[in-house]
Amino acid sequence: MAERGPRGFWAYTETRWRWTNGCNMTFRAEITMPELVKRDRLSVRDLCIWDAMIVALFAHEMEHVEIGRAWASDIKRADCDGVAIKRINAEYDTADKELDARTKHGATTGVTLRP
Repeated sequence: MAERGPRGFWAYTETRWRWTNGCNMTFRAEITMPELVKRDRLSVRDLCIWDAMIVALFAHEMEHVEIGRAWASDIKRADCDGVAIKRINAEYDTADKELDARTKHGATTGVTLRP
């Protein structure tokens, strides 16, 4: 999955902010998840392992979404202050990377295909 997954990962969350008139901002998150084809070729045991991993992977990606939501909220509160926005961007970029480092991209929270 790392070879064929989005940006070399099993899943990927992309967060976007769009600025409109003045300081109005919209936030959008898009999660790309792996899809299992030919489920019928797997044993019940392997399907259970896969399904448990998918649940854990989605929960991990939702943590990235929550970081993105908090990021967007703090940017809105900064009221277009460029210095504050630069600091906020650095803080949340670090938080996003720390989530992956702390959880080993979710492996410590169930994102694994090993029983």
